[in-house]
Amino acid sequence: MKNLLANQVQIAARSRTLRPDETQASIKLIPIAKDSVVVVGITNPYKGGLTLEQLKNIYQGKITNWSEVGGPDLPIKVMNRSPKSGTYDLFQDVVFARRIFCSR
Repeated sequence: MKNLLANQVQIAARSRTLRPDETQASIKLIPIAKDSVVVVGITNPYKGGLTLEQLKNIYQGKITNWSEVGGPDLPIKVMNRSPKSGTYDLFQDVVFARRIFCSR
């Protein structure tokens, strides 16, 4: 993005949405795929789905046990990506800002 903003390149790959300063720089985002940002281990006994609100509450520490979302009485172990990761940015945008991005 740094090189794109400095007009040193004409195209760049991105795994997150544009920040306000990038949007103001007249950069156009062209979605080519839908990103998945949450994974649950295959050995996890919880087999249900999670809403965005439940996911947000898990990452905020408000939900700490699978029984709180209809699963077994087991603690939830959470991992996150580095704050420097595009996946981390996308997760923050979608789960915490509740913005949903989709191509037309």
